Amino acid sequence: MKFWTFLFRLLYMIGTAAFFGSILSIIYLARTNDFTNDWSRVYLMRTQMIGILNHITIPGIAVMFISGILMYVGRKALLRQAAFRWKLVFSILFLLNTFFVLMSYLKHLGDLANAAMTSSKAADRFLAQHPYEDLSGMINLVLFFIIVFLDYKLSRQTEASKSY
Repeated sequence: MKFWTFLFRLLYMIGTAAFFGSILSIIYLARTNDFTNDWSRVYLMRTQMIGILNHITIPGIAVMFISGILMYVGRKALLRQAAFRWKLVFSILFLLNTFFVLMSYLKHLGDLANAAMTSSKAADRFLAQHPYEDLSGMINLVLFFIIVFLDYKLSRQTEASKSY
């Protein structure tokens, strides 16, 4: 195995671990603290979730995406494989959902939790809009597992083609 291939695979695995670990911690924080009546606690947990997203999840996604691209640079044969094209499509959907839907929901619900400390209307809006954030997060998790599956399938196809 070439040094660069090894390095990019290692970086990809580190990015994947950072992403997945941070998502599990965000899910834990959401499940344990979002359904309490102590809105100052909910706001604190929302602030922590945004911090985890900005400082662990997004860098993990960046490392995963960049190292994934660098692993396959120069392999024109991959563009002919359906698994690689589908991986690109799902990766783009994943990035779009993360940056334009999920991050905006996290920030918006954090603002609503802050406002809910003084307003019951904001608390009601928070509780009404929370399922949409959950749905967006579930979509991202499903996209992530599809991408991991396609990575596995792609690596198996690549290794099979090298052995002949």
